[in-house]
Amino acid sequence: MKSLDWFRARCESADFVRVVAFGSSNTGRRLPGMHWFDCLDLACRSRFGEKFAMINSGRGGDTTADLLARLERDCLAHQPDLVLVTIGGNDSFAGRGVTPAQYRENLETLIRRLRSAGAEPVMQTYYSFDLAAEEIPPEDGSAFLANMETVRETARAHGCPLVDHLARWEPLRQRCPKVYRRLLVDAAHLNPTGNLLMGLDLARHFGLELPETPDLREARALQALLDLLAGARESFA
Repeated sequence: MKSLDWFRARCESADFVRVVAFGSSNTGRRLPGMHWFDCLDLACRSRFGEKFAMINSGRGGDTTADLLARLERDCLAHQPDLVLVTIGGNDSFAGRGVTPAQYRENLETLIRRLRSAGAEPVMQTYYSFDLAAEEIPPEDGSAFLANMETVRETARAHGCPLVDHLARWEPLRQRCPKVYRRLLVDAAHLNPTGNLLMGLDLARHFGLELPETPDLREARALQALLDLLAGARESFA
C-alpha cells in the first residue's frame, strides 16, 4: 500500500494543500464540538502552517452510489490533493439494495475517478458499530463487517493508503463494551469524545500529533487503551 510520505512532503513544499473528507454521516457534521476531521486539520496546521483548505463533504444517508453521483460537485470541484473516503455503512443495510459486488465496484470507480482527477484517495474503515444493538439487525451487522473487509481488500488491490479504524475499535467493543458505548450517540454514530479518539488515530497515521490541550486528555487516555488492547491482541495471535 502507498505510504503517506508523499503527502507530508507536499505539505512541506506546497504553498497550498486541499483535503476533502468524503463520506456519509460518519463524515458529515452532526454535533457541536470537535470532529475527527478537525483533528487532522489542526495537526496539519500545527506542523506545516496555515496552508490548508480542509473541506468536509460528508452527507448523512449516502451510499457509494450517492458519492459517485455527487463526486464532481462536492469533491472534485475543490481540486483536492487528497480525499479521505469513508463509506459503506449505509451500503450494508439490506433496504438500500447495494449488493457486495456493487459495493466493491463502486469503491473501485471512486478510486479511479479520484486519481484521474489528480487526487489521491485514502481509504478508511469505520469505527465499530454497536452490533449488539437492536437497531442493527444481525444480517446488516454481518454485511457491515464484510464491507469493511472489502475496503481493506480494495485499498490493497489499488495501492491506496488505508486507515483501519475498525481494527482498532473492535477489541474495545468486544472487551470493554461499557467504555466503548460511552463513545457513541447511537449504535452507528460517534459522540464528541469518540470523534476525538478517531481523530487522534487519524493524525497519528499521518505521522502527525495534535498540540497538547486539556480537552484531549480523555481521548488520549482512550487511545492508550486502544494501543494496549492492540498489543494484547497481537500477543495472543
